Amino acid sequence: MGPASSLDDLVTRYLAAFGPASVIDMQAWSGMTRMREVFERLRPRLRTFRDERGKRALRPSASAATRPDTPAHLASCPTTTTSFSPRRSIAHPGPRPAPRDLLEHGVMRGSLLLDGFVRAMWIPIEGTLVITPFGDPIPQREHPPIAEEGMRLLEFLAPGERHRVTFGPPD
Repeated sequence: MGPASSLDDLVTRYLAAFGPASVIDMQAWSGMTRMREVFERLRPRLRTFRDERGKRALRPSASAATRPDTPAHLASCPTTTTSFSPRRSIAHPGPRPAPRDLLEHGVMRGSLLLDGFVRAMWIPIEGTLVITPFGDPIPQREHPPIAEEGMRLLEFLAPGERHRVTFGPPD
């Protein structure tokens, strides 16, 4: 998938990866302002959710959100888990790592987003992208597309070297 070609495309992709989310969440994630009119224009294609405080959050309709070609996302910045309100909107239910476990040799681990939820952490270690799930293992059917994106990341980080992707705790 290439870069977003329009603001509508950017918002749709953002909501598919991180939604349900609000206009404010999108603005915090992207650093862009004046996104409300884009959300309003897309409203017929979005589903509306309300949290326990009545705050509105949006996500693409089920048909758009569950397309089989929608990839998992390897996020590398802490905003993945800190720029959403409420933050639990992308936190997968179940066990989560303690804050000290988010660091590996002083490096913040990246987040693996699957179906809009943080399901695992990742870190590159000597040519290997180690993906460690929270609680339940990542379903086997999801391994090939995640590994493909992981290999692209490793090639970006260390071009021409030998790489691999593992699922589970480091060896």
